Amino acid sequence: MTQDTFLGLPPSGWSAISSFIAAAGIIGAAVTIFIAYRQFKIAQQTHENQTRPYVIVDFESNPASWHLYDLVIRNIGSTPAYDVSIEIDPTPIRSKEEDHNTFADARVLNETTPMIAPNREIRLFFDSMFDRRHTDLPSQHNATVRYTLEDRSKTWTETSILDLDLHEGASQVTNYGIHHAAKALRDLEKTLRKELRKIDPLEVVVEDREINIERRRKEHEQRSQRIKEINEKLISPNNQQGEDETSEEG
Repeated sequence: MTQDTFLGLPPSGWSAISSFIAAAGIIGAAVTIFIAYRQFKIAQQTHENQTRPYVIVDFESNPASWHLYDLVIRNIGSTPAYDVSIEIDPTPIRSKEEDHNTFADARVLNETTPMIAPNREIRLFFDSMFDRRHTDLPSQHNATVRYTLEDRSKTWTETSILDLDLHEGASQVTNYGIHHAAKALRDLEKTLRKELRKIDPLEVVVEDREINIERRRKEHEQRSQRIKEINEKLISPNNQQGEDETSEEG
């Protein structure tokens, strides 16, 4: 008994091909679903990263001077961070601490900050590197920051290393800004006050330089002429008296 064929293949062959095609379709669909799911998760993660709070803690040089360092807490994310707590180990200590006002007593390091808005920064003066270099205080600290969303649906715990010697050996450029301009004005004010105590009231000229020079020249000539006339009046009687005395003696 002969088996029917189609295009040279028996029914069993076509059945095998159909099964293979069906399996390939299932695999293709599974791959498509996997890729779609992966893209969805990537898009979801990207959206979360773009819309989440992101609080960082670091040591930064103060705008007033590069050798003065601040501890800066900044939310660089796009949404507010809630219930922000910060731990720094070892405990940060200034080179010149005051018993009643130590750096470790700062509220932001001991209490939970209710909310830090996007782009907001909290800046605390920490230390002078000129003073700190003569101490054995640590230059590296471990910072742990914890914060959450407003509805507390997600919480982040992030760690970082704060390195005060990060710029060790690098050259620094001094940028003069508003702080330096204000300081220069204060110094100028002190100098003027000091000098004004030594001299008469300061004369302010409100006329053109050429006119001022010409006016002073004329005033000088007038004073000189008056002095000359006064001297002549004082000298003339004395000369006359001297001549009279000479005549009497003769």
